[in-house]
Amino acid sequence: MIEANRSHWAAALPAANPGLERDIEADVAVIGGGFTGLSAAYCLKREGTKEWVVLLEAERCGNGASGRNGAMLLTATEDRYME
Repeated sequence: MIEANRSHWAAALPAANPGLERDIEADVAVIGGGFTGLSAAYCLKREGTKEWVVLLEAERCGNGASGRNGAMLLTATEDRYME
């Protein structure tokens, strides 16, 4: 099960694209539409590559931690945190 992104900005997004209904071909397949996947696909195309780049995402781009604060805020310094 993929957790839906329940952030405030995600509620205003248009409907997600439908899933693939047929096989597709690609020279490069980027799996995952988070920060890393989107950046990889963007950089490949920005460099003017002639390859057919396909970005595959199970839910929608920016779902999960890439679409909301998935980080931690630690108030302890390293010496106290490690103990």
